[in-house]
Amino acid sequence: MSTTVDVSTLLLALLGVMASVAGVLFWRLLARMEEKVDQWWREHTECRQRQMELFVRRDEFQEWKDGRRDLWERLNRHQHAPNGSVVIKE
Repeated sequence: MSTTVDVSTLLLALLGVMASVAGVLFWRLLARMEEKVDQWWREHTECRQRQMELFVRRDEFQEWKDGRRDLWERLNRHQHAPNGSVVIKE
């Protein structure tokens, strides 16, 4: 009977050690994923900041476009003649 107790105790101890190792490895995996997500988020917000500096916001573009509405209308109503010149339909 003592051999079965010793074997079962040994197996439970090995199972506990394996579970501990698996837990530590899983924790390291989660920590690395968290670091990668944080790095991605930092790069994403920095990219959005750069885009705000480089590109015009929609309301500013709409204001610019409204001041040139007749140019947009002429551009949208143009045709090309057979010789390649541009003809604006009125």
